[in-house]
Amino acid sequence: MTRKRKNVKHDPSFSPGSKSPKIEASVNPDAFWDESPSWCFKYADRKHDRWRITCDTIDETFIDNLIDRERQKWNQILTSTSGKSKGTRNHQIQTNEICKDAQKRLKELKLDHEDVLYSIRIKSRYRWWGVIRRGVFYFIWSDLNHEICPTADP
Repeated sequence: MTRKRKNVKHDPSFSPGSKSPKIEASVNPDAFWDESPSWCFKYADRKHDRWRITCDTIDETFIDNLIDRERQKWNQILTSTSGKSKGTRNHQIQTNEICKDAQKRLKELKLDHEDVLYSIRIKSRYRWWGVIRRGVFYFIWSDLNHEICPTADP
């Protein structure tokens, strides 16, 4: 016996070729805070010499970190603190505050319309960079040495 497929409606907020999804007036853009994260590699930079995401960067540590974060909600992930100053481990950064090389690369990737990127700390100086839309983290870069938005700390 064959199963009937459910008739799935197209989500009009995601249209092919659009730079970013349309936000309906009734949709709360902060609603993702109470959701568990999902991941997408649609915008992953696979060509940058230092920050690219490839099969080599998606290792066991990478997968384990994805799984660990899926057990949390975005509000837990983005408010987690650490270090002497109790600063947030994971946070949003205005794109005009990232290094010039990263700003230039965003333009080359046709992502320069983004005002904010999110930095997620993996360990020590290792960061994931991307955008969050409706609870989905769209990977852009894997920054092993905290180069995209360097701090004064060595």
